[in-house]
Amino acid sequence: MTHRGQSQQDTLGLNRPQLHPKNIMKIGNWNVRTLNASGNITLAAREMTKKGMDILGISETHWTGQGKVELAGGETIIYSGRDDENHRQGVGILMSKTAARALIDWTPVNERIRLARYHSQHIKLTIIHIYAPTEDAEEQEKDKFYMRLQDVLDSRNKHDMLIITGDMNAKVGDGYQDYDGVMGKHGLEWLNNNGERLCDMNELVITGTQIDHTLINQRFRNSVNDTRVHRSADIGSDHYLVCTTIKLRLKKRHKERKSTRIKYDTAKLKNQIILKTFAIHLRNRYHILEEEGQGVEYEEVECDFQVMERAYVEVAEAVLGTPRKKKPWLSEESWSLEEAREGINKKILGTRSERVKKQLREKYAEKNKEVKRSIKADKRKWMEDIASEAEAAARKQHMKTLYGLYYNPDLTSSLTSGS
Repeated sequence: MTHRGQSQQDTLGLNRPQLHPKNIMKIGNWNVRTLNASGNITLAAREMTKKGMDILGISETHWTGQGKVELAGGETIIYSGRDDENHRQGVGILMSKTAARALIDWTPVNERIRLARYHSQHIKLTIIHIYAPTEDAEEQEKDKFYMRLQDVLDSRNKHDMLIITGDMNAKVGDGYQDYDGVMGKHGLEWLNNNGERLCDMNELVITGTQIDHTLINQRFRNSVNDTRVHRSADIGSDHYLVCTTIKLRLKKRHKERKSTRIKYDTAKLKNQIILKTFAIHLRNRYHILEEEGQGVEYEEVECDFQVMERAYVEVAEAVLGTPRKKKPWLSEESWSLEEAREGINKKILGTRSERVKKQLREKYAEKNKEVKRSIKADKRKWMEDIASEAEAAARKQHMKTLYGLYYNPDLTSSLTSGS
């Protein structure tokens, strides 16, 4: 006999893994303190790639509004922040190309909650990324947050695998006897108010032990392979990157098939030499194809169109080529400084001597200043270059160029962050 809302498997307590063990993916969770600092979104994307993650939930973006931005490296971030100009709170989900292709839909609930739904090989995956109020926050603020989160949980598709990630400001303690099936036996410290609220919430399984957690619904608890902290990941935050490995393989969402039209690098035609070369090649190629087509029985108009189309395609491919992938605006010097900062951070984590740690922390602080100065200089130069190019395009009334500059992915994220 099954209770209402329960399957036979739930009733009989058959707690088997739902997915094939070889199909794994990694989901990250990181409080970065801010994405407003120049280059932080690029650094976060780089750490996500280095750690082999498909999805990275980000807390405290400090971005306002809501939206979706594709980065120059091909990653995509969906974000939601405050509706006013106050750059506080804010959550986002950063995705690899694979995850972005699997994205079904997303909901920007508010500056503390964001939901995204993905298509996978066997089931659908719902990820809710949150940034909970601190332990010292007013009870009314906490009640409001958890009530809104409960509304989101109640409205989700109950058949999906559910993952909740985020900075929950919750300590769950080691009282696993009181929350059997919700938490493990190796909790740390004590249970605080936020931790109690978290443990009481829908009997979700807590896979971590600190204040940044990953939760999963009971049905899929055995699909979690591991949750661990990557202390070496560095973005200038006092929070560590948390990574959860689960048995799941994302699958590209089926869309209506679109024509595979090749985009050629028409921006090269602004160069008068290339424009002249293109015109000469086009004229010559058209005459050759026209001569080849003589004697073939086609309608005259159709024949002319086919010859012209073929001539344009062949010449565009030979002279223009396709556009090169846009490079991130961070210079090699900035990347080198960031790697040096990361190296110092690893040394801090690897030493036990307090004297050595103190020296290394001083070096880290100096290197951190160098990184920020270098990134700001890179960004200033990049913005100035865009402004100069836009000014030149405006003088020549090249509206397409202006449009392309304004919708540059990195520029869009910069305007979004208010930096």
